[in-house]
Amino acid sequence: MKINLKFVINKPQEETILTFIDPTIIPKWLKRVNEVKLIEGIRNTKDAKYKMIFSDREIKQVILNVNIPKEIIYHYPELKRTVTHKFKGHDHHTHYDITVHYQVPWYKHIYYVLLRNKLIENITNDITAFKNYMENK
Repeated sequence: MKINLKFVINKPQEETILTFIDPTIIPKWLKRVNEVKLIEGIRNTKDAKYKMIFSDREIKQVILNVNIPKEIIYHYPELKRTVTHKFKGHDHHTHYDITVHYQVPWYKHIYYVLLRNKLIENITNDITAFKNYMENK
């Protein structure tokens, strides 16, 4: 199952993506994340692995592809989720597209379809928090 959402952030493209991928800044806008640690590879390069630390769990994050300032693709093995972030600058603002691809077995697919609106709401809340952080910093 895929979810694709689009946002406009009133900051230049390069500033937007460089802020988005900075692991030291992520906890400032994604409040439920306590820390993001590089655990393998070179920061912000293909195959770099991170650990996102929440108060109740840790999630691994792997960069599948990176093309700064246009795109970065993350994979979350435990969540069976791949997230593509695309950035396109225009007149001092950024068009930001996020596509979340849930790789779930057929028997769990109906569960994700039923929860689609909740998943969209969660993604929208996260990206709105990032947008607010960018536009108010």
